[in-house]
Amino acid sequence: MKHSLRRTPAHALSFFSVTLLAALGCNQADPEDDTEPEPSASGPGPAVTPGPTDPTVAPSNEPDPSGTEPAPTEPGPSATAPDPQPMGNDTLYFPLYDGGEWTYTHHTLDGDWDERITMTADTYEGRPVFKVEDTPDPGGVVDIQYWEKIGTRTLRIHRDEYDNGSLSQRVDYVPGFLRFDEAWKLGAIDLATYERTATDSSGIVTVEQREQRYIVIETDASVTVPAGSYDGCMVIDRERDDVGDHSRFWYARGVGKVREENLDNGNTEELTGFSAGK
Repeated sequence: MKHSLRRTPAHALSFFSVTLLAALGCNQADPEDDTEPEPSASGPGPAVTPGPTDPTVAPSNEPDPSGTEPAPTEPGPSATAPDPQPMGNDTLYFPLYDGGEWTYTHHTLDGDWDERITMTADTYEGRPVFKVEDTPDPGGVVDIQYWEKIGTRTLRIHRDEYDNGSLSQRVDYVPGFLRFDEAWKLGAIDLATYERTATDSSGIVTVEQREQRYIVIETDASVTVPAGSYDGCMVIDRERDDVGDHSRFWYARGVGKVREENLDNGNTEELTGFSAGK
């Protein structure tokens, strides 16, 4: 996929056989913790020759004597999943691709490990969402998240956490944990609050009010990662003061998160592969 930004792949962009994120915001322990369909190509059908008409019978403009009017055609039901390739995805810093895949290498004090994020159009409790699933971290934990696009904002509304194959926690976010806002401009400061309700495997419920602060520090940054070099990136600082969490994210148009750095402990994530999917 061609983008307006310069991209020199460090190797062929491919994904590993983990959708986060961006970040996507992708999962790094607990990360709070993120085209348009082609028109039909069918051509015109064969020409149809009208049949003969009876010249003795004039067309009638009189209403049907039965008094019954043809029933109007009702539109079909709306799609239950979001547009799998929303218009303009290649211009967005936080694109949502049905079938998209991102691979990252995590560099931590405990060693390096790889993660694959997959994204599919889906529904959650009747709402069109994107389902985002990762591969296990070194401890065997997998997250399945549901992201909802509302206007220019992408929010995580639900997350299921699996520990070595067993559901260990279900988390709901109201109105949602903000992942990104395409309306952000250089210097913007966005304070987002939400209610986080977590239910563990034994049924214990914990409710918290949380607040995240987002600061746009660059909108034309250049960054090189194993997947390639990207120009025109937006750089966001995300802060959560109550636990001292301070992370920085680099987003490239049409791709999403290409780098993440925890400014407290030095852990990083770097994009190693990307596919827009369908």
